[in-house]
Amino acid sequence: MPQAHSMQAGPRRAARGPKPSLKPDLFQDLLVHQDESEASRNALQYATAIADEADGNVAAVMLYSINIYPVGVGEAMADVWLAAQRQAEEEAAKLEKLLRERLAKDSPHAELRRSDNVGSDSSYKLAELGRYADAVVIGWRAGGGTDEQRRLFNTALFHSGRPVILVPDSYKTPQTPRNIMIAWSPSKEAARAVHDALPLLRNAQSVRITVVDDSSTKAEQDNAGVDIARHLARHEVHAEVKHVPRGSHGVTRTLLDEAKYFGADLIVLGGYGHSRLAEWILGGMTREILASADVPLFFSH
Repeated sequence: MPQAHSMQAGPRRAARGPKPSLKPDLFQDLLVHQDESEASRNALQYATAIADEADGNVAAVMLYSINIYPVGVGEAMADVWLAAQRQAEEEAAKLEKLLRERLAKDSPHAELRRSDNVGSDSSYKLAELGRYADAVVIGWRAGGGTDEQRRLFNTALFHSGRPVILVPDSYKTPQTPRNIMIAWSPSKEAARAVHDALPLLRNAQSVRITVVDDSSTKAEQDNAGVDIARHLARHEVHAEVKHVPRGSHGVTRTLLDEAKYFGADLIVLGGYGHSRLAEWILGGMTREILASADVPLFFSH
């Protein structure tokens, strides 16, 4: 009679229950640059709308540079220095008064941080303060921004270690982004931007991953977007992937057209076509987007 063999079951693994829903952890702590411009006021209202939904904090930072270099020595030059310094401090006090009145009206719970910088580039102070926030928000004038805005953007992006949100002065809808478009390429810059944008992506009503196909690399791009969509799904972000042909009008116009058709109120950007982010930021595609976008842009480095 054949001998029966029995197998003793090992310890059973407990059955996994349903995965707990992830909390839509919106940004809790935003730093927004403020000056006398309407672009910065627009950025303040945008940052406040995001923070208010999360019961978070907005810190408005006023940067004031005092760059006085009197030539010569002696008592006369000392008097020139003191007079110029007094004038600069009076101008700073006027700006601070204006901004406090603005905050009282537009963002009464925000705090104002004033930073006077003598003989130094104040944009580095913004980057330094940005390290203690979830994101840096900067107002952006239509047509590509002012020289000061571009300097603030570049310095904050490369030196704060935090994402930067640019808010065009034409964008007048201060609310948490609901329809977010990811401009995707399989690059480390794009991956970083998507990761940093997760708090906003989790809270969005719809997310679209847009891949601009280039005919020369179409075979490689057939599956582009699928892997990042799968990754986002594990974070409870359900995103659709859409491939669009580049066409004759270039990547920038294609992306902006798709954002308009989709109804995007935020574009999350990674690097296209350049191996180094520094080249990309200063390159043609980014200049075109900064000059033409009419919705906020989310960048990371």
